[in-house]
Amino acid sequence: MSRRIRAAVLAAVAVALALSACTGPQPHLVDGSVVRVAVDQPLDGLNPRTSAARANSVDGAVAQLTQSGFGWWGDDGAWVADPGFGSVDVVAQDPFTVRWRVASGVTWSDGVPVDAADLLLAWAADSGRLTTPGLAVDDYVDPDTGELTGLPDSAVYFDGARTSGLEHSVGLPVVGDDGRSITVTFDRRVGNLPALIAPVVPAHIAAELAVGSRHQSDGAAAKKAVIDAVRRGPSVSLAALARTWNSAWTLAPGASLPEKRLRVGSGPYELVARETDGSATLRARADYRGTRQPGVDELRLRVLTDPLSAVKAFRDGEVDVATPEPSADVASLLRDDRDLEPSYGSRARVEHLELRQSGSRSGVFADEKVRRAFLASIPRGAIVEAMAGRVDPDAEPLSSFVFRPGAPGLATGEKETGLASRTKADIPAARRLLAQADVDDPAVCILFDPDRATRRAAFELIRDSAEKAGFVVQDCSSSDWSSQLGAEGAYDAALFAWDTSDLPPEDLAQPFLTGSVANFTGYSDAETDRLIARIDAETDAGARDRLLAQLDGRIAADAWGLPFAASPTITLVGDGLADVTASPMAGGALAGAWAWRPTASSSSTG
Repeated sequence: MSRRIRAAVLAAVAVALALSACTGPQPHLVDGSVVRVAVDQPLDGLNPRTSAARANSVDGAVAQLTQSGFGWWGDDGAWVADPGFGSVDVVAQDPFTVRWRVASGVTWSDGVPVDAADLLLAWAADSGRLTTPGLAVDDYVDPDTGELTGLPDSAVYFDGARTSGLEHSVGLPVVGDDGRSITVTFDRRVGNLPALIAPVVPAHIAAELAVGSRHQSDGAAAKKAVIDAVRRGPSVSLAALARTWNSAWTLAPGASLPEKRLRVGSGPYELVARETDGSATLRARADYRGTRQPGVDELRLRVLTDPLSAVKAFRDGEVDVATPEPSADVASLLRDDRDLEPSYGSRARVEHLELRQSGSRSGVFADEKVRRAFLASIPRGAIVEAMAGRVDPDAEPLSSFVFRPGAPGLATGEKETGLASRTKADIPAARRLLAQADVDDPAVCILFDPDRATRRAAFELIRDSAEKAGFVVQDCSSSDWSSQLGAEGAYDAALFAWDTSDLPPEDLAQPFLTGSVANFTGYSDAETDRLIARIDAETDAGARDRLLAQLDGRIAADAWGLPFAASPTITLVGDGLADVTASPMAGGALAGAWAWRPTASSSSTG
């Protein structure tokens, strides 16, 4: 038997496929099928909306498999609605009013209905509207772990998403008479409506944990306690609910499987095992009746933090799917082993260079001509080769500031920027622009992560080329680079990646908005701000893409910086498994594991 046939994929697959096609509520599920997946982070949280979990791709992927919602992000970055879960409707334009309604019959895995209480808790967690006034949250963040510690018992603070759009809601949501909906009024139009409300934490479980045993036998009473707490606003009971939401679903290092009620979900899979190293096992729910019907019965996640170890485990038949972190070493190993057939893709993580127009160390980039000169001196094609081409032989430059790879509007955005043809340095043009600016030997200090070889290589290419044009390029690298972004006088340009994999399309415009927390360059333009306001308020995806393309053109015209390439991905898939796609969105390939399909090409046993 070939090494490419993985020993634990199926048990008598051909027979099982024939049976599953005509019996039972899950027509694609192959009973007894097992797929072993190498992951590079431990599973350490089951609430994907907390700040800690948002930084862990495995937490996010597992949540997408164990929870359901109004839809999910497709591989192209477009939203895929799930009408089986519920509906989202704009019920008024002035003021802008939206209703989220859960479909009849949708339940948590313990049989309790998903309803308005769950939606209301999700609104409270992600809107920030109920935070205790004047609470200095940063004073309670552990600088080493980033975790909240020591909040006063009376303080209300949900550690949820903060820039989703719910922060523009006005007053409290109205619970519908059907008990399955909430209606929210906003002070402005907001977009990306289906993704705003994410009921990932069961309200009845949160209430049980927050207030003790008196609600444990009565889901309806627990849900009412949540609704009452939200309606009352800041209070001891709401503070307890917030603390529970923030921390109860965090899995301690070295801990095993959490108690059953913390594993209550609404998605196609349930967590059935967790090892002390964070490895975990997910099993298809026999009672799941939702849209995302799974094909694989059991997913076994094995933590392999070293990418070379992940490749070796795949080569040796120990795992069936691996997505090792790309590097030159990994690429070399794959090229040397002809039995391995990797597929390449890209993440919604874009390497770019941004120039500080105000607050920089030297101040040279306040002059547009100097910015244009510097950008003209940059060998973009060589940098793309250094950052992505050494891994993916087909890697191409990304010529948009606001569209992810594969996004529907990417081609239009790249046309607006005009950057696709700018792959080589134009030293004569750079010198002419510097002469027009009447600037001699301008100093440019570049901030980047010195521990990333690809960023070091990009810096050296920029330095060597820009110096030919008359710039004096300095190394401002720092292992603490992320905390220095936006710091007054710290640097002149920054070389890093935007990770947009869990952001709605309108949020991709935030680095260019005056005063935005994501704006590290000091860029400010009134017309750009008006355009971004229209993008934020646009609910039609096609119209929003056209506005984003206009923004792309404005940013390029203002010599804001340069995009280089999306970070490459590598996916290894064993024989006997189909429909494994390396999504560029949050969670990568694992998040879409419900769509994986065992095939009859393997008949090995587990």
